Amino acid sequence: MKEKLSEKLDRFVHGSNNFSMNNSTNQQNLEFNFQKIETNLYVLDKNSKEAIKLQQKLIIDSLRELLAQNYVMYETIRKLKEERPQSPLSA
Repeated sequence: MKEKLSEKLDRFVHGSNNFSMNNSTNQQNLEFNFQKIETNLYVLDKNSKEAIKLQQKLIIDSLRELLAQNYVMYETIRKLKEERPQSPLSA
């Protein structure tokens, strides 16, 4: 009976040691994972800001292109009006 009790005690102590080591390993893994999450959030935030800047640049470039096309159309219409003979009805 005493041997069985000492075996149980040994298993309990050994199990407690394993639990402590596992707990320490888990804690280290959690800390490492939190660091990875923080890094990923930083990179995501940085990439998001860069993506937004790129989208803004593309929008501005598109608007400039549209403005240039509108100006060309305006000038074309103006020249056509100048070149067209005036009809008696429009005078």
